[in-house]
Amino acid sequence: MGLSGVAASVGGVVEPLTVPLYVTVGRADRPAPGYTWRIWSGGTSFYLKSRAPGMGHLKLSIHGDRPGHPVPGGYKIAMDTEDAFADALTAQTIVASRTGDWPIWFPRKEVANGSMLVARLRWTWDACTRLPPAPSPGELRKGAVGLAAPPPPQPGDAVDVDLIVTKGQPYWPQEQRARADNTCVGPLRNDADLWLTSTVYRRTVGLHPTHERALGPHPSGRADEMRGVGAAVDPDGFLWIVEQRLSRSGMAAARGDHGPVVEGENS
Repeated sequence: MGLSGVAASVGGVVEPLTVPLYVTVGRADRPAPGYTWRIWSGGTSFYLKSRAPGMGHLKLSIHGDRPGHPVPGGYKIAMDTEDAFADALTAQTIVASRTGDWPIWFPRKEVANGSMLVARLRWTWDACTRLPPAPSPGELRKGAVGLAAPPPPQPGDAVDVDLIVTKGQPYWPQEQRARADNTCVGPLRNDADLWLTSTVYRRTVGLHPTHERALGPHPSGRADEMRGVGAAVDPDGFLWIVEQRLSRSGMAAARGDHGPVVEGENS
């Protein structure tokens, strides 16, 4: 997959993608150093799940209002399903720590008139550099569109993919500059006329720190490290999903001290 996630413009109008969008970090000629995520539309909703073995339990749902349905739309992080998640924990194919009542509904953050930052996917430098390659995502749907963003180049850097939802038309922050930098991704559109777009950023973690609730226990050394994901709602209302190096012993001893943290290969 290359950095090529923007739908074609027809007569000055951006047409939505008609296939799922896959997002990861890395280079086409090397195994991906990060998990691959699938983003797709269905009915009046959008969904996001990891393609990595064992990581498919965590699911982000972005629901638009459904005519005649008593439950309004909203933004939710959940396990898909709770029974499958519990079975994986029992089988010790994953390890996890989470707090609070699940599923978690969250508000989002308005970044422009009617445009909402829903989630931020973050890949950290140490997860992309110090860990072995991430598990293969397997076969992707024929004709799928993919984004492989360049990995964080230096210690302390992160690569972020910000997911934004807008009613009626797609929106990218600073779109002209983002198009020139080839960092616009999407759009997807659903039956509620909601548009999902994303923009890739390289950020310095010291200036744009990860929300602490999305960080798990840090490994003591190479023998203690494992790949995992932390997810937590930012005080501003959007969801963090952060790939990171985790402590294997710390995860085994965790008693709900962190945000929801899930590992896909407990070997």
